[in-house]
Amino acid sequence: MKDAEVRSLSDVRLTDLRLKVRACLNDAVMRNGPEWEERGTIPREVYRHLGANALLGLCHPREYGGTALGPLASVIFAEELSRSTYGGLAEAILIHTDMASTHISWRGSAAQRSRYLPDLLRGDRICAIAVTEWAAGSDVAGIKATARRDDSGWVLDGSKAYATNAVHGDVFIVAARTRDDKPSRSVSLFIVEKNTPGLTIRPMALKHGMRSSDMAELILENARIPGDALLGEENRG
Repeated sequence: MKDAEVRSLSDVRLTDLRLKVRACLNDAVMRNGPEWEERGTIPREVYRHLGANALLGLCHPREYGGTALGPLASVIFAEELSRSTYGGLAEAILIHTDMASTHISWRGSAAQRSRYLPDLLRGDRICAIAVTEWAAGSDVAGIKATARRDDSGWVLDGSKAYATNAVHGDVFIVAARTRDDKPSRSVSLFIVEKNTPGLTIRPMALKHGMRSSDMAELILENARIPGDALLGEENRG
């Protein structure tokens, strides 16, 4: 897939945005969608292609490579992704753009934004989110994964299920409990990189739908991350 020349979208009308997204996706998806469904993942080149066309940062700040076009642009992007009829494609890319990397944009320190956002918005790195657990489902107040401080930073223990983009992702937004009381006010978010010692990624079995969206179970066993991996305020995740 050949990347188009990067162009700023700051002055593009939303109707033009719709046509731009459609043009970027139509040919590639129609030719390769069945293969992606069979493989259970979307090639990294798809993210890079969208990034080269300034489509991964529609709701992200311009100073980090985004275009800051706002929520309506994100809706149009989601609608055009859904036109492909491959739900896994839409889910995987929208998790990356609007559900995982946005935590770094909204909550991250200047250092975290500078470190991660440019690569994520170019599609050079893929962002995953890990909140759901087998026992709790997506009830965040019921999660059991924990994070505790030690002399070198944080230590994470627990497991996550249905972590979207986890198999081929590079950066994970992980929710973990940082105190025992007040279930709804005891969760913190952390940035966890793929090669973190103590992190095991287990691809999930073939799904009935959304097959091209790779999902995995994450096992965190004494997984050590630096102190500056906390995303936003402690217990305010």
